[in-house]
Amino acid sequence: MPKHLSLRRITAAAVCTVAIAGCSSSDDSAPPAIATSFSEPSAGAAQRLAVASVTELATPPNGLIPGSKLFATERGLVLWGVRDSASGQVTAARYSVQDNKWTRLDFPTMSRPPNESGLDVSVVATGTELLILGRENLSLDLSTGKWHQVAEMPRPFPTSAFAFWTGSQAVVIGGSTPPAPAETPFVGQAFDPIANSWRAIATPPEKIRLVNGSLTSGAVLWTGKEALVFASRDDVTTPSTVLFLTYDPATDKWRVESSPLDGGMPETGATDGRTAYWVHKLTAAAGLDLDTRQRIEVPSLPIQNESRLALVDGQLVGLYGSAPLVVFDAGTKHWLGGSSISGKIAVVDGRTLYVIDNSNAKPRFSRVISG
Repeated sequence: MPKHLSLRRITAAAVCTVAIAGCSSSDDSAPPAIATSFSEPSAGAAQRLAVASVTELATPPNGLIPGSKLFATERGLVLWGVRDSASGQVTAARYSVQDNKWTRLDFPTMSRPPNESGLDVSVVATGTELLILGRENLSLDLSTGKWHQVAEMPRPFPTSAFAFWTGSQAVVIGGSTPPAPAETPFVGQAFDPIANSWRAIATPPEKIRLVNGSLTSGAVLWTGKEALVFASRDDVTTPSTVLFLTYDPATDKWRVESSPLDGGMPETGATDGRTAYWVHKLTAAAGLDLDTRQRIEVPSLPIQNESRLALVDGQLVGLYGSAPLVVFDAGTKHWLGGSSISGKIAVVDGRTLYVIDNSNAKPRFSRVISG
């Protein structure tokens, strides 16, 4: 049975540091306060996940960029961010769960390769396509493995951009780039792949700036119905104020809400459409029940290092790279020490967590299945 972790017990643990890469109402009333609640315990689920065995899988392609992203699609897993060492161009690779095999796909035609972090383009998966949007605008047909160009995103292109797939549109939000007016710090565009067209989305009710462009940050999470957005207020008098907003693409409306965090921007986050969780200041954690809008109390993470969150079958998991994963037990309100699974490029597919470790020249790929 996994042991409860304490900060005192593991502060001396050797941990590999890996860089990682959310409509206002018409009145002026303050946003409603967030009530506090605890998650309902799920009998033994956290303990079973903590002790679940790890399976090593086929080695992914070499040359992954820091901004690599892993997606679960109808046609298996898709990995964006495979760089060719000679040309510098970047493409995707497909993983067959049935065959335990990776296939590197053709390289798309780009005016220039994405930057090392991959932050000059936004990447979303629709289930049947992989969309590369921003400075370059391309679609990868996952059934054929072929790339084709799509309509160009209207200028100005967003910087520090985040993108999410709503089920019918890819929404890209971020900061503005020159020659946009200085008073326009926010850019939001929605792409319809069937119509092959773009439209501007509504402007938030307050001037905001998305300042955390890390591809795995929790500053923007898509729940399946709405985007949860953390942004800084773009105001010279209160530049450090962090706002928590929601965006509903069905109504094209924003709303300012009370932040579930005790100040600051999240470094990582995860949602399964029922709950959402974030970490800021390396260890401070909190969640939000998306139905009741009640805050979920979570103790601080046990390791003071950069992490990546995932929700596996409703269980909150923290990934640290080379250190063992940790699982939050909602019944005991403790973090449990878990399996040794390395890496922070992760995706959840059903009850399975897939993780790629890109810290060495030869990447590793493994999975753990919730019991």
